[in-house]
Amino acid sequence: MECVDDPKVCPRTSFCPTYELWGEVTAAMNQVLKSKTLQDLLEMQKQKGHPQAAMYYI
Repeated sequence: MECVDDPKVCPRTSFCPTYELWGEVTAAMNQVLKSKTLQDLLEMQKQKGHPQAAMYYI
């Protein structure tokens, strides 16, 4: 949602429940992403027991 990043783009942000909801969703998502490392992803892949080595490109 564009308004979450810049509330000035929408005149309804002060009374819009969707604005608040997307703000909370964005904050939660950012927290999860900040808490994970590439090592975490590697460990998750190992736990899945994928039969072939996966190749990740950045």
